[in-house]
Amino acid sequence: LLFSSGSQVVIGRKIGQNKFEEVSRVFFTSLVFTGIIAVVIALIICVFSEPVSVLFGARSDNGTLSSTMDYLVSLAIGAPAHLLTLYLIPLFQLDEKKRLVDSATVIMTVVNISLNILFVLNHAGIKGIGLSTSISYYVALFILLSHFFEKKKGILLQGKFGVSRASL
Repeated sequence: LLFSSGSQVVIGRKIGQNKFEEVSRVFFTSLVFTGIIAVVIALIICVFSEPVSVLFGARSDNGTLSSTMDYLVSLAIGAPAHLLTLYLIPLFQLDEKKRLVDSATVIMTVVNISLNILFVLNHAGIKGIGLSTSISYYVALFILLSHFFEKKKGILLQGKFGVSRASL
């Protein structure tokens, strides 16, 4: 969220200055950096799921440690999609892609609820609930990334990394 807010400010300023190549550079640099941070966070949570669970108050003597670890790991699998989606949403709104953001959010919610029901009915437990959340964020991310394959790319993809301003 921090990168998204900072990127929004910098990108907004660059748009106002008509520096569209710099808009693309800031956007892609922040996108890659957010993705790397998300993968590192996911790996840390997966590798250190027990101490993180204990930090959150889970204990082995009352049976919460194992289920908390399962839930954290299943959520960590979706951390890259989650953080990248959180990064992209405000920037896509800045790029006048509100309908795409709304569609991704609604579909993500429907997928999450549907998978929650499916996993509960199939006795997947707390791990299934975490996986449904992770999967739903990947669905939203893929919907948002479809923007990169559109003919009219928008402000974020101009200059060196995207289309030229003249083609819009």
